[in-house]
Amino acid sequence: MKSTLLKFEEFVGKYVDEDVHQFRHGLVIDDACPSEWIQKVQKIRLSLPLDSKRPTVDRRFFRDDEKCITAMIENIVGDVLESHGYRSKSFDIYCNKYLRILEYNRKGAELLPHTDGTKTCEDTNRKSSHTLLLFLSDCELGGCTVIMDGEGDWSKQSNLIVKEECLFSHDDANGQPGQQQISCNRNIDHITLGVQPRCSRIFLFPHKWPHAGEMCDNIPKIVLRAELTLVEIET
Repeated sequence: MKSTLLKFEEFVGKYVDEDVHQFRHGLVIDDACPSEWIQKVQKIRLSLPLDSKRPTVDRRFFRDDEKCITAMIENIVGDVLESHGYRSKSFDIYCNKYLRILEYNRKGAELLPHTDGTKTCEDTNRKSSHTLLLFLSDCELGGCTVIMDGEGDWSKQSNLIVKEECLFSHDDANGQPGQQQISCNRNIDHITLGVQPRCSRIFLFPHKWPHAGEMCDNIPKIVLRAELTLVEIET
């Protein structure tokens, strides 16, 4: 398993919830999802009806009452926290059962810059803090999830293309947990980082990190989106 902790120190306190107990960083996780489980997720995806009401992205919706997807997500995030020196049992790690699968099937499709809102679980009353993306396809060109610098007119950007120097890569080729300290190299597009879609890659980040979807070149781009509660338990 390869995992990298993303520390956007300039965002802390400005784009992360004021709750001091919230986990303030992002995570990119590779090679943590068993292939059999990914095949199961794909089978569930293909069994769901396709909603094509939106012009840029098709969607499928899944209510995971039996935790056949969410339990694995919670376990993976817990294991990664442990690998980075956090005690997973000291965090409330909970994945909301309402999942969305987004499918970009048209070249040039993009997701405009925005921040995500919180979702409260109807069963547990937990309030989500993080967005989790599980990529279910590879995109060698385009389709990155883009973290914006949050400055000036970042929300007005469109037709985003990620420059090579902003693409995510693991620091440690041996697969050991790494820490990637991101400096905000501001450019005309306000792009700080682009995370390339890779099948079974997980990208987790706080709801309040400004982000967007780069224009797709390789299609389809398929990603499962979930809301996660990731907060430190008060003792």
